[in-house]
Amino acid sequence: MGTFGVVYVCAGEVGRRRLPASIATTRRNLPRCSIHVVADVAPRTADDAPSAVACEPARLRTRLIDASPFDVSLCLDASLSLSARSGTFDDLLANHDVVVAGPPARGRSVVPAPDPEKTIPSSEPDTSVLLFRKGVVCAQFFKYWHTEWTDCGGSDGGAFLRAAQATPGLRYRVLPPGMGLTCPADVECLPVSLRSEQWRAALSFIDTRTPAERDQIHWAYLRAATEGLCSATQYLALARLVDRLRPMNLLVFGCGADSRLWSQLNRGGRTTFVESNPRFVNWGRRAGLDVIHSSFPTRVGAPASGNVTVIPHWAGTIRWDMAFIDGPPGHEPTTPGRELPILWTSLFRPRPLVALHDSQRPWESWCARRYLGTSDACVSGRDTGHGDLSFWMCGKADRSVVEV
Repeated sequence: MGTFGVVYVCAGEVGRRRLPASIATTRRNLPRCSIHVVADVAPRTADDAPSAVACEPARLRTRLIDASPFDVSLCLDASLSLSARSGTFDDLLANHDVVVAGPPARGRSVVPAPDPEKTIPSSEPDTSVLLFRKGVVCAQFFKYWHTEWTDCGGSDGGAFLRAAQATPGLRYRVLPPGMGLTCPADVECLPVSLRSEQWRAALSFIDTRTPAERDQIHWAYLRAATEGLCSATQYLALARLVDRLRPMNLLVFGCGADSRLWSQLNRGGRTTFVESNPRFVNWGRRAGLDVIHSSFPTRVGAPASGNVTVIPHWAGTIRWDMAFIDGPPGHEPTTPGRELPILWTSLFRPRPLVALHDSQRPWESWCARRYLGTSDACVSGRDTGHGDLSFWMCGKADRSVVEV
């Protein structure tokens, strides 16, 4: 019988901050299980710390078969922990080589082509939870996965599925909902609104949606609040607005960890993202999002002039109901800043509701006052290390909607 163990995949400062509490929770549920950490930077060691190894930062998951010391490995994000005993690892794997667990209500058992009786998911499965058994077939899959991921320019879009279909003899499945395998770690570093059932209660305004839609929105909100640029409270305020105004034409400047939240909340409407980073443009498009690539030829502190101040052709023909400005970057003098998104939205007719993140920064504050005037409401994020989120309602909603 081979060795079994839990492997934590830890990348970035946020992951390293959450890792200790996640490990502690998993140890309570699997007290006899070995734990190993794979990180972009070797975590600080302690007397009772699990074994750890530093791995190349580029897509740690695609290198796990080489980094894991176990024959059978259950790999988790640093922000996840075991929430229930779901049987032995062998029981979960059954006769499969690889098992992944995605958001609730989205999983289903699959076997890659050429078996015509089975189906492949239409979208890339979430790989926050990854269970695999080492072997020749599995090793070939990981090799293909890393290659496909690299060819995507560092994006997950379709890489897992293409690698699975390219690996002869690979058997894999996506865990069905209700397995209770993982949950967000109930740790002190997470905001109160993300612990236990409190964050679900905070999203009670989506209770009229179908169970599948609620599960997807819950998952998207959690991913946004733990990985995005806004605070959990700010995301909640924005979510209430989008839910109140849907279906609508929603324009979002910036594409990243919170993008799925806006597209799922605004189901039935139009959600368009404008992004300056080619990597995130590529990721968003492969994820099925409507993403426009814009270079934003401006700099912080230098007022825009000339043709760039005219509404772009891709935006001028649509009647936008709401604009959320969280890009492009404006934290350094060499970055574009957010003057153009602020200017363009001020020229839309009729004027849409505008939400501006990092509105406390001097340049963004100056541009907002110049083009939009005084804001109607603000959700501060400074106490949690996030920028302020200001709103110009323009008669679309009452300020009480964002008071959370």
